[in-house]
Amino acid sequence: MAQLQLTDSLKLFFDDDNQYIWNLILSNNTDVLLAHLSGEQDQPKRTLDIILGELFSVGESFTLENHDFVTIQPDNSSLFNNLVKLLYALDINGEYDDVSLKVIDKLFLSLEDIVANVQKEANDYPENPIGALVWMEAAGIRSAFTNYAYYYKLKEEAQRQLDVTLMKTKITLAIMGHYKNMVGPDMIESAQLMEQVGNTETAMALYAAVKSDFENVLDWFMDNPQTGANQEDIITLESLRAAYQALDRLNNSDEYSQEYPLIDEILRREYIEDDESDDKE
Repeated sequence: MAQLQLTDSLKLFFDDDNQYIWNLILSNNTDVLLAHLSGEQDQPKRTLDIILGELFSVGESFTLENHDFVTIQPDNSSLFNNLVKLLYALDINGEYDDVSLKVIDKLFLSLEDIVANVQKEANDYPENPIGALVWMEAAGIRSAFTNYAYYYKLKEEAQRQLDVTLMKTKITLAIMGHYKNMVGPDMIESAQLMEQVGNTETAMALYAAVKSDFENVLDWFMDNPQTGANQEDIITLESLRAAYQALDRLNNSDEYSQEYPLIDEILRREYIEDDESDDKE
């Protein structure tokens, strides 16, 4: 497995409210880190600080092992994402493989239960309303899963990257399923990763699902030749084209080749904001 390097893009990834902590871990300055985490005794400690203090002092964390990531509660997605950032920092540091494994075990083994609970709490949204906390935390978890999947991409662990990406896609479908521009890229990414690990049959099923669900958007634009595509439509149509191209490639055919110039023509149209219509959905 590849060890991560502190690239410019990852430096930006650590540029947040916890940057001082990440820099101490990246530079292996753990004595200063522990002193920092033990300071301000009169202030309530954050769960992240408690977990870090335990991991870097005794090598394991009772708080992490027993934390409930499944129940939707304020800042749970933020904590998950910060622990993903910790994985990046530990890997770049290179001296804490045992600690990394403990964090990975907790995060990876929580994925399916987290997603199952989001699906339950989503309650067939948008047909049924959901609370703001459910939507915001689910969206936060989706973002954290995106970062987690990218961690495995950098580590060149395709199967784990696929596993996390599929969980992210399920959350997208649960809370953003009515936004084709959100669903499309996730479905295409999942299908491409399926191909990468050799599961061509499932990949084709995912591509076919995008084709089936998105063709009405192409039909709508063909019926409205005066209308250009907005940014969301562009992403949707590009996902549809990717699905067409993948199906042709995997079937060794040109069945959908006539659709490509139609999509290109729509993408060349000028978009005027007043042209937007809900009928595309």
